[in-house]
Amino acid sequence: MTGTIVWFTGLPASGKSTLAERTRTRLAALGRAAIVLDGDALREVLGAAAYGQTDRDTFYRVLADLAVLIARQDTIVLVAATAHRRAHRDRARSGPCRFFEVWVRASPMDCEARDIKGLYARAHHGDIAALPGVGVPFEAPEHPDVIADGGMDDAAISAVARLVVADGQSARALQSPTPTTGDSIRPATEAGSPAVVSECIPDRGSVHEQLGTMTTPRNILVPIDLGAHAKDVLDYAVALAGKLGAQLHVRHSVSWPLLGAELPVVVTDQAMNDVVANHRKDLDLLIASYAGKAPIASTELQTGDPRTLIVDTAAQLRADLIIMGTHGRRGVSRLLIGSVAEQVARTAPCPVLLVRSGKITAG
Repeated sequence: MTGTIVWFTGLPASGKSTLAERTRTRLAALGRAAIVLDGDALREVLGAAAYGQTDRDTFYRVLADLAVLIARQDTIVLVAATAHRRAHRDRARSGPCRFFEVWVRASPMDCEARDIKGLYARAHHGDIAALPGVGVPFEAPEHPDVIADGGMDDAAISAVARLVVADGQSARALQSPTPTTGDSIRPATEAGSPAVVSECIPDRGSVHEQLGTMTTPRNILVPIDLGAHAKDVLDYAVALAGKLGAQLHVRHSVSWPLLGAELPVVVTDQAMNDVVANHRKDLDLLIASYAGKAPIASTELQTGDPRTLIVDTAAQLRADLIIMGTHGRRGVSRLLIGSVAEQVARTAPCPVLLVRSGKITAG
């Protein structure tokens, strides 16, 4: 372990500092301390007020070297700085630490609209001669590890957090060949191998046929929705864990409103508490039916977006495999369940086994 550098790059006012700070908060929740090196704040400390090309080159050389120096102390460093030339970021990339590049993507028009520092207005008036995106070109990353749509992209934050906590794994083994947004990161057991181990479990078939050549899982996360086929999924997971000598971690998430936060639905605290209590009762009854018959190491009811909770929990548990249900790819079933399974399969830090509804066994 030699430390980690995550460089958030993008046009001025694209949301780099916001995204870096929110990522720091997410990592802290995962038990990983990180520090943020903000380009603007560092300029004030160093008194680096000049913006000529030579001045910029000198400043970004110092920033890259400082990031490497701190990261080498087994520290996670989140750099929020435009660094408009790829050479600026590559200086940090070439060091001995793990390096991830995050492109905070936003159009110049959007950046100018939310520019509270007035940089774009000053550039248009000639007060700043070389603002990246206006006076000088911005060299976007050619192969970013994550692409974020602004500073409030929760999917990108989750993707960065998963990359950082995956100690010992390379960025290339964790990223999609052509990422487009934060939720397009597709971790894999080996570079180039699919994150989805299987999308349809046959009635009969060996464990090895279904898992292919991946390392034998010992720590399996099983998200369930307590629907009609939840027991099918859990039955399969229990049978598979028994054959592999693995432990199961069962999770169920409650979110409201069920069809998306945009719906005009007002839910009282009492109503939400009643919903959670009912779900907890159903979960406890289901788990109790496996007492003494299943290697269930932990069970937890969570509240929030199931897509984010599943991938974050997998990272926290360092899960080797996720087993979850999917009810097909059509109509309302795809909207409510399939879309969750598909996004988890794209963003999870470990392989995902998608179990379709119906009679399934791990024989």
